[in-house]
Amino acid sequence: MFRLSGHDAYFLYQETQTTPMHTLKILIGRHTGGTAPGLREIKQSIGASLDQIPGFRRRIVPVPLGLHHPVVIEDPDFDIDLHVHRLAAPEPGGAAELDEVIAQVSSHPLDHSRPLWELWMVEGLEGGRVAFVVKLHHAIADGQASVNQFERMLGAGGQEPAPAMPVPWQPEAVPSPGRLLRDALRDQLMDIWRLPALIGQTVRTLHRIYLRHRARALDIPLPSKVPPTPFNRSLCGQRDFATVRFALEDIKAIKSGLGGTVNDVVMAMVAGAVREYLLERKRLPAQPLVASVPAAGVEQAGAKRVFGNTASGVTVYLRTDIGEARARYAATREAMAASKELLELLGRNTFHSWADYIPPLLYTALQRLKVHFRLAERRAGAMNLIVSNVQGPRQGAPMPGFDVEELISGGPLLEGVALNITAWSFNGRLNFGLVACRRAVPDLPALARLLQRQLAALQELAGAGSAP
Repeated sequence: MFRLSGHDAYFLYQETQTTPMHTLKILIGRHTGGTAPGLREIKQSIGASLDQIPGFRRRIVPVPLGLHHPVVIEDPDFDIDLHVHRLAAPEPGGAAELDEVIAQVSSHPLDHSRPLWELWMVEGLEGGRVAFVVKLHHAIADGQASVNQFERMLGAGGQEPAPAMPVPWQPEAVPSPGRLLRDALRDQLMDIWRLPALIGQTVRTLHRIYLRHRARALDIPLPSKVPPTPFNRSLCGQRDFATVRFALEDIKAIKSGLGGTVNDVVMAMVAGAVREYLLERKRLPAQPLVASVPAAGVEQAGAKRVFGNTASGVTVYLRTDIGEARARYAATREAMAASKELLELLGRNTFHSWADYIPPLLYTALQRLKVHFRLAERRAGAMNLIVSNVQGPRQGAPMPGFDVEELISGGPLLEGVALNITAWSFNGRLNFGLVACRRAVPDLPALARLLQRQLAALQELAGAGSAP
């Protein structure tokens, strides 16, 4: 048993019925020989990898009265039958039908009385393909941990081979309320001793940022600068999902032609697509939109972390206020450079450290008040949308005889932030997964098509052409 970090628990406190905080990982491929495995064989294959992915058998237990962050135990009632399911895509089983199924699966929160994941095997796709849709709560894994999990599932992580006689899995009894309370009070007292040093460090950090901002050397997207958009409203329970696929070679060719990084290209594509989307609907604000962009946290050397969150996040100007593509790309590079500087000034662990001191009961209550009174309808918060780009796992297969052709990821929404765009690289592709509240973005495939248009525009600008 161990206590969940404040940063991990943060994603639990964000969750409501209309704000489920799981991520999506979609593997699409086909069986290459013999009889396609059924649900029983799928469960056996997943079960064989559980020793490599400990989070899949861990249950989160809340502390009474919300006196501290929850604890994590090895679930004594773990039953894989409750986590692995199958369903069929509607005919004809194309990309649009699969997106519809994914949206349906994504719309419902996970059951917090058991380990926070599900796997759905989706059959009936064109060409005999099969999809595996994994719902994974953000409290147990960020982007990097998810990549490491999938490397182990796919057999592509290059990790050390499992020992001939692995340590048997040991379930734990659910701790009594009395023990939970005693441990919570003990840990709270220990946390208090670290607080003065954290306060001093934070004050010095904020002072450095203030001096850089006052000297106009660092333009910070403050909440007061976030314009209202259709993406900023109270969430409905229904999700929409859309995908768009690119050759990674095309993205890298643009990067080589225009300078910058793959992430700069991704952000420029999103900025251009969102600009066009809002412009067509006469809802484009004069000010630039602000995106929340996760940034990789500090990892231990050589570690392959498969549980928890170390990623930080910064807000970045999405230069939707610039119409000319070349100027918008240059401004995007400047905005990304400013965000990196802000992150280094702030420190990648500052939020993590303060999150340990978030009072669970208070935070949960505030979140529910925000939903109940629809505060997101009154003013935009700290961001307009979420944009993430993660280097995914290498090639592999979740089981013998299955060839993974595509891997797509989708992230959660926040109350008042109804659009998430996540890019994952895999097998020479960069695939985008778009998740949105259906009420806020009723035509999500149109936004996906605009991303394709932006790629073509940047290719023309860079003189890159299209990779064969």
